[in-house]
Amino acid sequence: MRAVTGGASIRLPAGKPLADALRSLGETHPVLDPLLMPGGGLAAGLYLFINRVPMAWSVAASRPLAETDDVVVVQPLSGG
Repeated sequence: MRAVTGGASIRLPAGKPLADALRSLGETHPVLDPLLMPGGGLAAGLYLFINRVPMAWSVAASRPLAETDDVVVVQPLSGG
């Protein structure tokens, strides 16, 4: 399984809840820092997809990751 953000692809550990996996990897992958708020949770303005399905952080955070999951976090381009 992988997480993609800002062009970076990072392997996430299967079996862990998404929030725990991102938090533990945030220490070694600085690209994840802007994604998470200090107390946990996804930073404002970001969208989360798991296997191409939009997912609310409140649902996804405690969901155990499967080996086949693709996790994508995107920030919409600002118009104007």
